[in-house]
Amino acid sequence: MLHLVVLDRIEPSQNMQRYYVLSIEPTLWGEMSLVRQWGRIGHQGGSRIDIHPDEAAAKVRE
Repeated sequence: MLHLVVLDRIEPSQNMQRYYVLSIEPTLWGEMSLVRQWGRIGHQGGSRIDIHPDEAAAKVRE
């Protein structure tokens, strides 16, 4: 099962246009990955992928 959260933060007075994306996705080897992406809207941002043994472990905050 795919879980997806997309957040935008826009504050024109501070010239702030950020996005955050979190998703839990299966890997090819049966594990689950927590994928995090962030950055300025309209630009290439950063990302991080953490591999977990199962979906429950991917949902737990470390």
